[in-house]
Amino acid sequence: MENRELYQKKYEAQLKEWGAKMDKIHARARNTAAQAQIDLKPHLESVKTNFETAKSKLGHIAKVTDDAWGSVRQDAHTAWHELKSSVEGAFAAIKTHQKPDAGTKLTSVTRGAIRVRPTRPGR
Repeated sequence: MENRELYQKKYEAQLKEWGAKMDKIHARARNTAAQAQIDLKPHLESVKTNFETAKSKLGHIAKVTDDAWGSVRQDAHTAWHELKSSVEGAFAAIKTHQKPDAGTKLTSVTRGAIRVRPTRPGR
């Protein structure tokens, strides 16, 4: 299988995973207080915009000629990092508004995964 095809499959899988994570972020944002939703709105809009950009760049991979492959690959890579950065920003904003008794604690965003840790009573 060609390197470009592997790259495309990798980003398709990552976009699918991040799409599910975005749904979780939006669900958590809906469960916050009104002021928190106001604070989170720009972060969520950034995530949505960057997700659509990354998705668009992925579509270019299949259509690009071999001569332009390097440039398109770099564009897709940049779009992916911008998406990751916006998700991390949304994650940080949600974390500041998280209810202390929610039963779980958001702990990090690593390689496209949002880690959730159950909390112990009294913590």
